[in-house]
Amino acid sequence: KINNPQSMYLNYQSQDPYNLPAKYLEAGIYIDYMFNTKVKEAKRKLTSISFMTHENVIHPYKTKFLFIIIPTIVIFAVIFGLYIVFFNSSVFSIKKENIEIYGTGSFVNEKEFKEKVYSYVLGVNILKINIEEIEEKLVKDFKPLKSVTIKKNIPPHLVVTAEERTPFFALYKDSIESSYLIASDGYILGKTNEKYKDLFKIQYLGDLEDGEYVDSNLIKVYKEILSETGKTNLTMNSIVFEEEETYVYLSNNVVVIMNNKKGVQ
Repeated sequence: KINNPQSMYLNYQSQDPYNLPAKYLEAGIYIDYMFNTKVKEAKRKLTSISFMTHENVIHPYKTKFLFIIIPTIVIFAVIFGLYIVFFNSSVFSIKKENIEIYGTGSFVNEKEFKEKVYSYVLGVNILKINIEEIEEKLVKDFKPLKSVTIKKNIPPHLVVTAEERTPFFALYKDSIESSYLIASDGYILGKTNEKYKDLFKIQYLGDLEDGEYVDSNLIKVYKEILSETGKTNLTMNSIVFEEEETYVYLSNNVVVIMNNKKGVQ
């Protein structure tokens, strides 16, 4: 028992008080640690310290091991165990009722798109699903799609949002009644329908087929024409795109002939 901890004397009753056993020296070291750290941190005055035997002393490194390292190991073990259980649990498997699909119907068949989504995700644990990979696959599977976004939530729930390409203008070869819708990147979306019957139509002497792309020069020239005519009060009546030249028929009965490689002059 130390009544004057500032001096750090250890009272030990023995025939040779200057030859202290090692266990009491270690106890003294621990007392010194406690005094110089814990007591000062608490801003309290130490009046006495009592101990009985060496076995009662818990050294600082043991305290750290017991109260920090062991709980940390236990927490990580629990987390890992839960992860393994959830990762392989059928509770987190995706079912049809867990899926919402939006955005198709104009140029992508809703049923076909839905079945393709199902083929990629049904029965898959939502923790294992690779969202980015499935999005890329769906865009490749359905060319009329501009993009696909998938959001997942727990409990298992998927929201699939598709964005279809938008018609930019229409092309026809022989008959204006049999025109094709063209996206801004030149992709041929399909035959013109009632919804897009008023789109500007261009006569195109090349081949037209669903799912293919038209000459990239056509897109470039048409955008340039729109840019130039937008600066004037002129209105285009029609455009005929040939391999080398483009003929633009304006509302004032003027015909502009353009070289497709040189652009608008």
